[in-house]
Amino acid sequence: MIAACLLILCNSFNMQAQQTDNQLRVSYSTTKDTTITNSHHEPKSVLHREQVSYHFKDDRDKYLNQKAENKKDSCIIIDNTGVNNKRFEGSLYSEVNYGRHGDLDSPDLLDLPHFIINGHLHLGKGWTVVAELEYEQFYENKQWEYKFDGNFTSNKLYIAKDFSKAFSAKAGIIEVPVGIVNAGGPALTIYDPESESNIIPMSWHEGGASIYGSLGKWDYQIGGYIYTSLPLKNSQMLGGATRLNYYPINGLRMGVSSYWGTPCKSQYHRQDLNFLGTDGLWYGTFDFDYQENGWIIDGSAIYCTDQSAKSAGIEIGYDFFETTEKTDKMELIPFMRYDGLFHLGELNFNKYTVGINFSPLKNLVVKGEYAIRHHQGGFEEGEKATWHSFDIGVSYTWEF
Repeated sequence: MIAACLLILCNSFNMQAQQTDNQLRVSYSTTKDTTITNSHHEPKSVLHREQVSYHFKDDRDKYLNQKAENKKDSCIIIDNTGVNNKRFEGSLYSEVNYGRHGDLDSPDLLDLPHFIINGHLHLGKGWTVVAELEYEQFYENKQWEYKFDGNFTSNKLYIAKDFSKAFSAKAGIIEVPVGIVNAGGPALTIYDPESESNIIPMSWHEGGASIYGSLGKWDYQIGGYIYTSLPLKNSQMLGGATRLNYYPINGLRMGVSSYWGTPCKSQYHRQDLNFLGTDGLWYGTFDFDYQENGWIIDGSAIYCTDQSAKSAGIEIGYDFFETTEKTDKMELIPFMRYDGLFHLGELNFNKYTVGINFSPLKNLVVKGEYAIRHHQGGFEEGEKATWHSFDIGVSYTWEF
């Protein structure tokens, strides 16, 4: 009953936002104006995900336990006995990003404000209530994009029950763990990797329920998703998702995930993925990440049955403070990344990024990056097919 109420209330709350975004959707085209060249709106910055991820690299047991807990979205602080000592905890994440992008009519891009607040209420006996709200606004093409319904989203709102390490369940607005970013994996760029953000929704969440757990070196998640509406007879089943991860050695995770369903009334339309139709579709993904001895290496490959779209991305970075006495307080991570999108209509692109992340204090991150993107196909004669971009960002997370 509680889960059903959460689904109805939250989907009703987001329905207006989805309708607003649907009006902005355009059909896929091979011209510059409607191809996926402007991915600034929907990809959310992942500085906050990264801060969580990098603090969990001390040893194998802590790595596995925390990775498993993070994928459960519980973010529980666990002591050496495995017992949570807080009834309520949360965080407030804020950031400011500025960039110049050659693919815009006006190159200046400002991401301000951007706030994410989340909270976890532990009810005892394995019960937890989790909520996460996000607001993000852009200044682009010499104007502010101020539409509260489009800028605000409720990423999570669910109730979970841990029965054992091998079996737990949750219901409400939950994540769809397809792709490395949606599964909580690392990402070193300021905005979500374009090899993922141009083919699947980012911060992907839907109303539904899932089961999850860990068995030895394996963990899993299976979820079903529904679009709820009043009266309930108008509700619609969206689809289902699965994820399976394997941890063969210290610091290495390899995973596969999939989703089958319909994009008719789900977050596909909020994300404005122009190439997606309204028929059923299937995603298949492989991803991995390695975080050990200062190295951060991760990548993903995605296939979508709609237009047989494919993408791939890989990045590598190294924390020069990992082996110093300042490891717990400072990070300095230069990195490079490749993103590719293939067979999306007539449009292909290859993007190359180099950047650096610096964390002088706990929860404070400063980033800078430069990227060049080469497009092939979908352009009229004389149109520019190579674009350059530069971005800087600062973020801080307040934990309470």
